[in-house]
Amino acid sequence: MIKKISLFILIVCVFFFGVIYEHYKFYPRNEIVFAIKKILINELDVDKSTKQCFSNLDNVEISKNNYKSILIIGHAYGHPGGSNNGIYPRLINDLKSQKKKWDYIISAGDSVRVASKDNFILAIEQLKKFSNNVIFVPGNHEIATINSNFEQGKNIFLNQFKTLFNFIKVSDTLVFTINTNNKGWNISELQKFKIKEKIEENPKANNIIIISHQLFWVNKFKNKIRPNNIYPDGLTNNFDDFENFLKKYNKNLFFISGDVGAIYNRSHTFCKTNQNITYIATGMGSGLHDNYLTVNIFDKALNINKKVF
Repeated sequence: MIKKISLFILIVCVFFFGVIYEHYKFYPRNEIVFAIKKILINELDVDKSTKQCFSNLDNVEISKNNYKSILIIGHAYGHPGGSNNGIYPRLINDLKSQKKKWDYIISAGDSVRVASKDNFILAIEQLKKFSNNVIFVPGNHEIATINSNFEQGKNIFLNQFKTLFNFIKVSDTLVFTINTNNKGWNISELQKFKIKEKIEENPKANNIIIISHQLFWVNKFKNKIRPNNIYPDGLTNNFDDFENFLKKYNKNLFFISGDVGAIYNRSHTFCKTNQNITYIATGMGSGLHDNYLTVNIFDKALNINKKVF
């Protein structure tokens, strides 16, 4: 009985310290909450199916054979309560420690907390140290938080990056980055047409990777994943139609989205494979389970590795 009372008092004290930290920023609330949840209810353990999914994807050994590596980072500005204008400092420190250059870096949205020319230039300069080819996917912090019709943010992004859509071909893998910043997280018919065009130009490709910020596939996994930005109740989007359109090409499909990991009590990672279709969410910011992906593309094979840092 005494132990239970002591534990209750400890939890109450930690809660109020956490409230104070959020206001005055002087107490490590996230770390305390993480410790309590880990000890008491093990809440932050990654789902076993997600662990198995990532294990299955990391099944090609990196050898001396030629391959290309793509670093995919989600929610790369980091903690919502931070003060950095560019990329998450913890990520930069981790990348520096590896002393490695990637063939491509793709930042899957929310690369900066406030969209501006100066912040975009800063983020570009930070990531260019680790790759000569950096692609930015538009997220809600780049586009959707400025005004309700997305136009002002869209113009800021386009002034810097010229496009909301990108395509690269790496060996037999086609990689697309798309814009899903709209009220239903829909993919536009124009983007769908561009994807169709590139797939049909490359009939021998085996793999298709679609990278977005929003988890526009989240309705397939209700109650199993909670992104940073919750999908609005009552809305439906056109993901099922888009997925069915891609299925007819009989390729290995990978949907990768970068809007998890910023908030300690929501999802920080997700992975699920159904036949030849894989859905992955990655991201960072909470400081407790920050993660990113490395995609290594070989001749007629690829692997995907998740790193927690």
